[in-house]
Amino acid sequence: MKGFISYAHADQAMFQAFHTHLKGIERVLDVRFWADTGIGGGAHWNDEIAKAIAEADIFVLLLSPDWLASEYIEKYEEPAIRARYNPKTGLICPVILRRCDWTDIVPDLQGIPTHGRKVVPIDDWRPKEHGYDAARAEIKAEIRARFNLSSRPAEWRQRLDGGRRSSRRLSGFRRTTSWCRRPKERRPTTPSPRMRPPNGRRVWFGTRRTRLRGWRTS
Repeated sequence: MKGFISYAHADQAMFQAFHTHLKGIERVLDVRFWADTGIGGGAHWNDEIAKAIAEADIFVLLLSPDWLASEYIEKYEEPAIRARYNPKTGLICPVILRRCDWTDIVPDLQGIPTHGRKVVPIDDWRPKEHGYDAARAEIKAEIRARFNLSSRPAEWRQRLDGGRRSSRRLSGFRRTTSWCRRPKERRPTTPSPRMRPPNGRRVWFGTRRTRLRGWRTS
């Protein structure tokens, strides 16, 4: 699954910090977030961004006054995202970096991060790391709920199942090779009088360590 991050270059520092927190979602839910920092040399910006938006299912909007004032976002990114977005199969997460009039841009979407029931911009959190972590947790929860994803990707589950199978094989091997273990010492037992053979006498037999009391025929 792929995601697209839309941000203003004036918020480069906050974008880098937030992108670092998204790495946890990428590892756990097997989601890859793309941003324009992944454009290589010689590539055409508009074509690469349009391709990334067309392939994405999750859109993260890092809203700020600079994002709202960006002409490129207004003319290219925002219309392409709205054309691609499907409420049933897609997800848009408006992350409020700094205070701005974002409610008119995405009036039908819930902004994040939230503290209680109130949307609090990340710039107002003290420390800001708490704001980044709160936004990451809410995005993670939304992705799980919308796409019904488990906490581990498929390859992780395969590795885990393989480890369980190997542990079961190892436990079976231990059961079959239990003869190599030191036997537990048993307490000396006395046979019941009913089991006493006729004309028998009581004797001791066995090793010094594990003496067993029994009856031997005269």
